[in-house]
Amino acid sequence: FLTRPHLVDYMRDQAEVRDRSQALLEAWAAGKLSVTIDRVLPLEAAGEAHTLLESRAAKGKILLKTTA
Repeated sequence: FLTRPHLVDYMRDQAEVRDRSQALLEAWAAGKLSVTIDRVLPLEAAGEAHTLLESRAAKGKILLKTTA
């Protein structure tokens, strides 16, 4: 049984995980990170979202919107 490695598999110890997490959160809080959203689709269009991802047609993130 094979699984994909996780980011934590590439870090030495909990201290490195903590330090990297802190750096990431600080960059986010400072507005240094940006995310490109390609489109927002309703949850019912999840199949279309998968097709776009698999075909590499999306130029950013695809968000699935739920109704609240």
